[in-house]
Amino acid sequence: MPNKLKDQLLGRFIWYYSLFNDKNVFNFVQKRFNKNKIQLVLMLIGQAAYETISILRKGKQAYYEKLPDIGIAFFSQNKEELIIRSFFQEKRGGFFLDVGSAWPFADNNTFLLEKQFNWKGLAIDANPDYNKTWKNLRSTCSLFTFVVSNETKSLEKFYKAGGLGSTQKERRFGKKIIRGKEVNIPAITLNKLLDENGVEKIDFLSMDIEQSEVRALQGFDIARFKPDLVCIECTVPVRAEILAYFELNNYELIESYMHYKSHWYFKPKMDCNR
Repeated sequence: MPNKLKDQLLGRFIWYYSLFNDKNVFNFVQKRFNKNKIQLVLMLIGQAAYETISILRKGKQAYYEKLPDIGIAFFSQNKEELIIRSFFQEKRGGFFLDVGSAWPFADNNTFLLEKQFNWKGLAIDANPDYNKTWKNLRSTCSLFTFVVSNETKSLEKFYKAGGLGSTQKERRFGKKIIRGKEVNIPAITLNKLLDENGVEKIDFLSMDIEQSEVRALQGFDIARFKPDLVCIECTVPVRAEILAYFELNNYELIESYMHYKSHWYFKPKMDCNR
C-alpha cells in the first residue's frame, strides 16, 4: 500500500474514531447501529478506506458531492449531517445556530460540526430537561431555554413531550396525537438572542420546532445574519409560509437535496458557487 494512501487512511480512521471518546456518545452509536465494539471499529475502518479511496481517485470536489450517498450519518436523524458536511466541504471554524436543538448529540445536526470541525454556536430549546446533559457533552456551545417566537415576552406556554414538545397543547404527529405537559417558558426572538450574545454572522442555521418555524422566522433578520445554509423542518401545515419567507428574502430551495429523506435546505440566491 503506498505511503500516501496509508497516511490518509489512518488519518481518516483516527478522525472517525475520535468522535467516540465520550462513553455516552460511543454507547449511543453502538446502540444505533446495533454493533459491538469490534464490529463498530471494523465499520469505521471500512468507511475510512472507502472515503479515502474516493478522494484519491476522483478528487475532493467529487467526494463532497457524493458524500450524502456514500457517508454514514452517526448523529443526525437522517442524512442531515452528511448534507451539511457536503455543502460546507468540511469547513472548519464556522458558526451555527441550532433552534430546537433537543438532545446534545442524538438526532442533532450540529454535534459533528462542534466536535470534529471546531465550529462554535448557540443552541436554543424550550424544554429545560436537556440542560444538564447538554452542559456535560457540548462544552463549547451554550444552550438557552426559551420559546422562540416573533416577540420577546416574559412567559409562554410550552408543552413538553420529549423531542416532540411544542407550543401546541394538542397536535397530530403522523397517526399519533401528541399531548404534552404544560410548562411556562420565557419567549424570545432570534434577533434578540443573537444580539445579546454578540453574534454578527451565522454560517449555518438548523431549525426544527414542531410547526413554530414561521413565528421564529418572523423574529429573525435573515438579511442581516445571512446564513449560508438553512436546514429547516418544513411540514405541510406551515410549508407555504416558510417557502414564501425564503422567497421574499432572496433565498432558494436546494432542489438537489430534495430526494433525501431529510429537512428542506435553503441558500442565498446570489450564491452561485454551490
